[in-house]
Amino acid sequence: MCETIEIREPEIFGDTECPIAENPLWDERSHTLYWRGSNGDLYRRKTNDPAAEMESVQLPGIIGGFVFGENDGELILLGERGLIRKYRWGEDAQTIAVMPGAHEGTLINDVIAAPDGSIFFGVLKDYYFQVEKQTGKPGSLWQFTAERKFIQWETDAGGTPNGMAFSCDRSKYYFAVTDHQCIYEYDYPAMTGKRKFITPGHSADGITIDGEGRIWESDCGQHIYCYSPSGEMLKVYHFPTLSGISSVIIGDRLYFTSMNFRRREGYPMGKVYALDVESTPVPEFRVKF
Repeated sequence: MCETIEIREPEIFGDTECPIAENPLWDERSHTLYWRGSNGDLYRRKTNDPAAEMESVQLPGIIGGFVFGENDGELILLGERGLIRKYRWGEDAQTIAVMPGAHEGTLINDVIAAPDGSIFFGVLKDYYFQVEKQTGKPGSLWQFTAERKFIQWETDAGGTPNGMAFSCDRSKYYFAVTDHQCIYEYDYPAMTGKRKFITPGHSADGITIDGEGRIWESDCGQHIYCYSPSGEMLKVYHFPTLSGISSVIIGDRLYFTSMNFRRREGYPMGKVYALDVESTPVPEFRVKF
């Protein structure tokens, strides 16, 4: 039976004031949580030191998502104009690739490092933030390989391709498409057998997996859902005081990001929150280039 838990005052871990906080990524090596804001703002804070302060940097251009580089302290940033950049905290970002056909209106959204050291990423609908300039071209799903080659897996991934995860045994790839209200499942690494895995009836946004194989999903609204490895809904966390929950990650605790890009009165702007749950983390894969 599915359990619903209401939490009116979640614990604030990162007190940002951005329209959209997103892409929380936990580094088990340094016990550091990274996340991004809306306009090139990048944040981090130690999770094993209660006295640690939040740090931030401002980078040129929108960051759509990021993964860990092969070396400690290295991030791979993906974002506007299809740029893929290598970055170390406090240094200049170095462009290493640009996706084919990218232009001013191209925006990479959510990303994940794969078991083979490649990166999977979604691209939003053309000119997503400028409706009057949209050409009707749908979102898409891509892979940037360890050999620095691009593979396009989906030419029509709705308007908002979003969260991604891999099963614990690395045999399945999960892909949330927000406007489809669906989490798809593929056989990995072949990327065949695409099927609807979870159809929750709401806007699936960020997803992650824990050491028990459970899928955790944020709904763009006020909920976080926990599903069994077979897709059965196990638990729902309801946060009535938040405007929207954008993404979730399992680290030494559960961390989730929020948003209020419509600036709804009476609700906080985008922040990061922490929640204690009975779950173990799965270390993030790292790129191999």
